Parts: sequence; C-alpha cells; structure tokens
Amino acid sequence: MYLPSSPVRGENSPLRAKMAANVSEPLSLSKDYPTPNPSSSLGYEEESEKARKVAFELPSRKVEIVSPMSRVRRLKVPLTGRQISIGRSSRLNQCVLNPHNKLVSRTHCSVHYVPETHTLKLHCTGWNGVNVTVPGRVDVVKKDDAFEVTSSTIAPKSSRILSQEASVTNLYILKGETVFLPMLPGLILDIRGELILVETEDELTEDEAEAELEQTPEPVQQETKIPVEPIQTSHEDKENIPPAAIKEQMAVSPAYTPEQSPDPVTATKARARSKNHNSPRKKKDTEHQISKEEADVLLEPLQPQLPHLANILVNHLAYSRLLQTPLQILMDLKAVQDLGLTKQQLRGLLIYYVDCIGVIYRVGKDAAGKPLDEEYYYDPEKDQDKSRVQLVEELKGSASHLRSCRKTHKQYFWKKPAKR
Repeated sequence: MYLPSSPVRGENSPLRAKMAANVSEPLSLSKDYPTPNPSSSLGYEEESEKARKVAFELPSRKVEIVSPMSRVRRLKVPLTGRQISIGRSSRLNQCVLNPHNKLVSRTHCSVHYVPETHTLKLHCTGWNGVNVTVPGRVDVVKKDDAFEVTSSTIAPKSSRILSQEASVTNLYILKGETVFLPMLPGLILDIRGELILVETEDELTEDEAEAELEQTPEPVQQETKIPVEPIQTSHEDKENIPPAAIKEQMAVSPAYTPEQSPDPVTATKARARSKNHNSPRKKKDTEHQISKEEADVLLEPLQPQLPHLANILVNHLAYSRLLQTPLQILMDLKAVQDLGLTKQQLRGLLIYYVDCIGVIYRVGKDAAGKPLDEEYYYDPEKDQDKSRVQLVEELKGSASHLRSCRKTHKQYFWKKPAKR
C-alpha cells in the first residue's frame, strides 16, 4: 500500500475531517452549503460580501420631474370673434412670443373664431409660415382664396400634409395664406419652435359686464388733502401787507405736500409728453417732394412708354446688389437717358406709378454741400409679379427686402477724434 502523495488526502488532512463532520451532522443542521468552496480569487467571505455591496450601491441623484407642457403657451381665443395677433412684438400683438427668436416675425399670424361654422380662421403674415397639428385624420382642400381642413378617413391627397397618424395630422401654411381649422381640443400651432395650444374662452357681453360691475363693492375712497393755493396779490397790495401776514402766508402748505410730491423722473416725462402733445413736431419738407398733380402733368406726354420704363426700373432695383439706390444712379440708366427724363419726371414715375417701389427722403447735405437725393428700394410684398418675387428670394435670400428700421433716413455726423 502506497502512502498518499499529498498530505491533503491523508488521514489527518483537514478535508477528510470536514467530510466526517458533515456526515455526522444532519444536512438540515449543517452550516455549510454542500458545494465546493469559493474560488481563491474572491478571497474570504467577508471581503466578497463587502465587494458585492459596493458594486450594487448607486450614488444618490436628484430626480427632476419635467412637465411636458412647460414649453407650450395657452392661447384663449374668445368666442365673440375678436381677432388675436401673434408675434414677437409686444406692442403689436396680444400673444407675445420669444422676442429673441428672429425666425418669428414681429406680427407672424392672426387667429379668430368663426361662430357660424365653429372653425378657427388662421391667417399667416410671417415669412417662415406656420406648422399646425390637428388632433384627427384630416385633409386640406382649397376653396376660393383660402384653405379648409376637413375630416377624412382615406389617405390625404394634399401636398400640405407633412405627416398623418391614427389620431394626429401635421400640416403647414405659408405667408399670405389663410386656413380654416376645426376647433378641436388639442389644436397646436408651431411657429419656429414656439408652441401654442389653442383653446376657446367665453367673453362677457356688455350687459354681463355691467351686471358684474354692479355686484362688485365700490372701493372705499380715502380722504385726500386739497392743496391750498397761495393768494395772488398785486405789487401795491404786497407793500401794504404787514410782515406778520406775509409769514402766515408762507406757512400755508404748498401746492404739493411731502406725501403728494411727484417723482422728479415721472414729472419730467409728463412734461415732455404734454409738450409733444401740445406742439407736435412738424415733418421737415424736402426739396425733392412732388405732388400727384404735378406728376400727372409732367408724365402726360410719356404715357405710351411708361409701362416699359417702369418694368426696367423695377428690375434694376430688384436685382441690384444695393438695397437702397439714390436717384442719381437711376438717372444714369440708358432707358432713362434715351427718353430724356428730368429728375422731377422720374420722381413722379417712381413714387406714384409703381406700387412696389418705396422712397426714403433724406435731409441734409453731402460733402460737396449739395442736398442729398432721396433713395428708392424694391418692396417684394407689393409686387404683383410673383415669379420675380420668387426669383429675387432665391438669388438674395434674406437680403431680398429692406428692413423697416432702414426705411427712414438718419443722418450721421463725422466727429474729429480727440488728440491723445
């Protein structure tokens, strides 16, 4: 009989002693699992438990619950049919959008409720159009000069439909277009990222408003001190007044008590407003203005050539790299020189006979001391030739029209820099 090659398998080995202990005790009372010992890579049991706890412990984080309707504005459309304008200008609109979003026009669109058909009339005036989400399967049909959204169970045929699902339809309208939308709960307008949820709101009639005012209690009026005006006396009476009476008159409360004294800034603004209201600033007359009667008389012998010449002038202003062109540059055109037009004749033609050309009157003198000529610009919004408007927008992009702030003249003066 050979001896074991390893003391582990001997009679006194710890493995044999452990096996004997397990056999002597019942399986239910044994403290060890009937499985092999864990691998040595996990270490002792206490260390493996710590590692397991660290592995499954996650750092505590703050959870923010974001409301999905936080970015959506709610627009209450009155059922009386009152029109509401939407845009980024706070002076021109009842529903004001983000003023820093330049993709939204100053007055982008307007909406009002039509009681007869229970629809919402939406008219777009912004350059970037309006995206509309209607809760339902609908189609867009053109009737006369407007579009009408009608319910449909079949696939939409209109190209205005961007996408359609089981219960939602997404469509768009462009500048100058009008669409009649069904007044459904969940109607959303998307104006370049600005979301508006359209809802209806009942407005009080005049009788209801008067009844509500009668029910409201009248506010308690506080007693106000009436300022005492100083007594006006003539120069002779002042000489006869004794010194004691003069001191008494000076002791009388002034026109404004300390509690009623106005704010100096508010008083200055009020005086400026009253001054401007009482004496309105007159517009300076320039030497380049011409009346309609004078223009008719000057252009009467040129009536047959006027349409052709007007088309040449509009094309020059529309496709020119300059947004505002002085009169002298237009005088140098070959078509104007061939007809021998004077400055007054050309002014009358540009101002009164061409709708899509605007004028900017300038006041002042140039470096040579001569009066500044007026400038003319192309207005695509008033041009009846839609193909020319589309071509100009494709060629120039955002530079196809003149900004409103540049349609009025502002003279700049050169100031000599100070010596250092």
